[in-house]
Amino acid sequence: MRLLKPLLPLLGMVCLAATLDKDDAWVAPRKNYWAFKAPVRAEAPVFGDAAGKAWVKTPVDAFVLEALRAKGLEPSQPLEKAKLLRRVTLDLTGLPPTPEELAAFLKDTQPGAYERVVERLLASPHYAERWATKWLDVVRYADTNGYELDAERTHAWRYRDYVIRAFQSDKPYDRFVMEQIAGDELWPGDKDALVATGFHRAGPIHIVGGNQDEEMNRQEVLTEMTGALGNVFLGMSVGCARCHNHKFDPIPQADYYKLQAVLAATEFDDISIASKDEHARYEAAVKAYKEKLKPVQEAIAAIEKPYRERIEGGEEGEAGGGVCGGAGDSQGEADGGAEAAGRGGERAVEGELG
Repeated sequence: MRLLKPLLPLLGMVCLAATLDKDDAWVAPRKNYWAFKAPVRAEAPVFGDAAGKAWVKTPVDAFVLEALRAKGLEPSQPLEKAKLLRRVTLDLTGLPPTPEELAAFLKDTQPGAYERVVERLLASPHYAERWATKWLDVVRYADTNGYELDAERTHAWRYRDYVIRAFQSDKPYDRFVMEQIAGDELWPGDKDALVATGFHRAGPIHIVGGNQDEEMNRQEVLTEMTGALGNVFLGMSVGCARCHNHKFDPIPQADYYKLQAVLAATEFDDISIASKDEHARYEAAVKAYKEKLKPVQEAIAAIEKPYRERIEGGEEGEAGGGVCGGAGDSQGEADGGAEAAGRGGERAVEGELG
């Protein structure tokens, strides 16, 4: 055994090489599936007849018309302007057009009226909000952890708003993807890139009380993160490869755990992204709120004091009536004052930080 010990690393490399060769041979025939081939731009069909030329406005129209005619069909008649505006507005923003927007579109008889409507809708914040929800569905976003406790995620909204801003600013898709996968590593110090990595925390997480198997909990998180990368950015599930080479797709089990190993060093943490000035303004607002609340709390304490002393002194029989009677009324008034002051204080905090 002592003689073999120096050879163990070499033997390990040989075994690894053999495994990789076997995986390559297994993957090769599965790469021919159409979904794994690079797309090739096809030439748009050209139509010589007047009807075809008039109907085709974009290359996509040409492919649609070709497919229709192959089935013996012709395009539907154009929609009237009011219905066209309603359809495109609902499609892009999820909202119906306003009466003013409808009137303006009906009056616009210049060429390009529809194109101008589309550009206006794409620039609307409602477009970003509507289409951000599609992405949030894909990345399994939620405001709570899921499972039986389903605790609230206090700052999950920051990732949601990041996605909305990305759509609103027309962020390049490659940057959008990289920020979510490794934004904290690629652009350290960029708050948006840091928030974007909240993608990895968007999925359900099993947080329960009692005895815990920490290693099992950690593996659950890594499995969820790995599956999300496959579903979201590869457009395919990779979970089968946890236990064996994928039966249909070119995903060896070794590749699954290589991907998971990239995530294994990830540790979740709550990081403050507020500037020193924002922290200072927050602390000042909290201090002002507490100063407003202090006299109300002192007044409540003064009202309660004699009754507490009587209860603690053992005069329970006589004190009981007082506590349930006059003291209760005073307590109710004091609570109302505290609540009003509390709401006022919260408004002050929101006003100064908003």
